[in-house]
Amino acid sequence: MPGIELILPSLRIIYRPTSAWQAVRAARPRWAASLLVQVLPFAVLCAVAWPALRTILLLLAAVVILALALFVLAPWFEAVRSWDRAMAVACYASTPVLLSWFLLLFPPFAVLPIVALIHCFALCYLGVQQLLECRESEAAMFVAAAWVFSAVGSVLLGGLCSAAGLI
Repeated sequence: MPGIELILPSLRIIYRPTSAWQAVRAARPRWAASLLVQVLPFAVLCAVAWPALRTILLLLAAVVILALALFVLAPWFEAVRSWDRAMAVACYASTPVLLSWFLLLFPPFAVLPIVALIHCFALCYLGVQQLLECRESEAAMFVAAAWVFSAVGSVLLGGLCSAAGLI
């Protein structure tokens, strides 16, 4: 079952990231599989707190924007330019944040999604090395550039959606 091969590393990525990245690399998931198997279930979990369909779509879009950033910036950091691999890095690296956003419902735990975001940066750092074959010396700058690109893209998307009355 290809879905099981992808789900197991998705949960293991939080506490055993190196072996999880190796499993993802060996599974060679297509971009749609990464998005649907890894992000969609967690996006549904996040939708419990906010309006469901909009939340799911915006979370999927944010992950796709991060993957686009990794894909576009790969040549500048001498990394492999592969849409499937960039999507896998974006999807699996986003796992801690996608699992923690429901904690915003409980004010004493509201800081934990920020800790999860920092963990996402670390997972992305390992992921670009394992899946996109980026050199370790370039990986931190690659991840920083991709996250800035992603943040700007997400803000623009949010602004457009707000102007259109969608959110």
